Order: sequence, then structure tokens, then C-alpha cells
Amino acid sequence: LDFEIDDNTISKICREFNNYTQNIHVPADGRLEISSINNSKFYEMFNAIEGIFSKKIINILEEYYETSFSIINTHIYRTIYISKDSTNVEPYGSTEFWHNDSSTTDSIKLFVLLSDTTKNSGPMHIIDKEETKKIVRNGFRKYREGLSFGIIENSCNVEKFIGKAGKIMIADTNLCLHRGDIPKMNTHRDMLVFYITSSYKPFRGIIKKESIREQYYGLKRLF
Repeated sequence: LDFEIDDNTISKICREFNNYTQNIHVPADGRLEISSINNSKFYEMFNAIEGIFSKKIINILEEYYETSFSIINTHIYRTIYISKDSTNVEPYGSTEFWHNDSSTTDSIKLFVLLSDTTKNSGPMHIIDKEETKKIVRNGFRKYREGLSFGIIENSCNVEKFIGKAGKIMIADTNLCLHRGDIPKMNTHRDMLVFYITSSYKPFRGIIKKESIREQYYGLKRLF
């Protein structure tokens, strides 16, 4: 988007996240993640995230859906540099490979940078729907064509989500192939992500009971 979240809101969220990470080591795969679907106190720990949903953001999402929307999952994660040769686990949960999210097609994601992110910080890479269709029609496989610096980088217009903390991107990660790059040594990337679906009920803020494991994985939300 062509605007950013205000510095005051971002500073509060970053302070809450940094407090959370003080006594927690980043897992061996290089990605530290906390999600509302596996932590019942998520919204108590990060109450400043409500400030993301300004009237401007709400209007954009409602115009996209031509109805209202709801938040069914929120998560924050940090990715750091790791050497692929130094661990027996798959780095970053395999998200460094080109992939899609394989969720219901009414869902999109809203990404907010929580740290200044450059091409060296492991930014998210994404291609549009039309280019994704072409790649998939040619027999795309995550662990073959999904390798970085392969067919997609050489044949598609790859957008990189870089910028200062507070920058926003809304993306259809089900229909657009994307990947997270690997941060360079001594760098990291912090990002806040909202999982959004359409809703017949007017948006009145994040409803905690609609952002839990049962709602996220179940069929209930489809009816």
C-alpha cells in the first residue's frame, strides 16, 4: 500500500514483541513465531495490534471483499540468519521455497513490517496471479522449481516486500506464489501477519473467539 502504519502504533507492537523475545531463543530452523491460534493470551500480550485497523485499512478491505471481513488468525514472527549446513531441520519451516498457502480462496493476508527491511534482511518475495498460473501450468513443484534463484527469478517479475517498519502489504498468498528470503548474517526480519476472510458481520475489531485454532482449522467459518 502507498501509506504506512503510524510510528506510535508500530513502536508499541515492537516493544511488546521485544519483551516477549527477551528470554526466548530462536528455534533451530531460524524462525521464531507466536500465533493467536496456539497462544490463548496472544491478544493480551500484543494488545497494540488493534491499532493497525484504522478506518483507511478497514475501507480497503471492505472494498476488496464488497462486504465485511474478519480476522481468524494473527501471528508475529522473526527470521534470522542460519547456515543450511548447520542444522538437520528444514530452514524456516521450508518457507524459503516458492509456495502458496493452500487455504480457502476467500482468504488474504495483511503483512506489516515490524523492522526496517532491506534486500539483505530476508524480505518476502511474491509474483502475481497471472505469472503464478503460467508457472503452475508448466508443472510447478515446490522442491524443484521452488528453489531460489531458479525458474521464477529468471522468468517472472518478483516483487520484494522491503521498506521501513510500518510498511503494509495485502496479498492473496493462496493464488500467488511467494517465499521468504534468507536474512544475511547479523540481520533479521520481524513481521506481523493477519489472516483475513470475508464476513457478513460488520468489522468491530478483532474478535478473540474467531481467531482460535478451532475456527482456523474447522469448517465452521465457511458457513
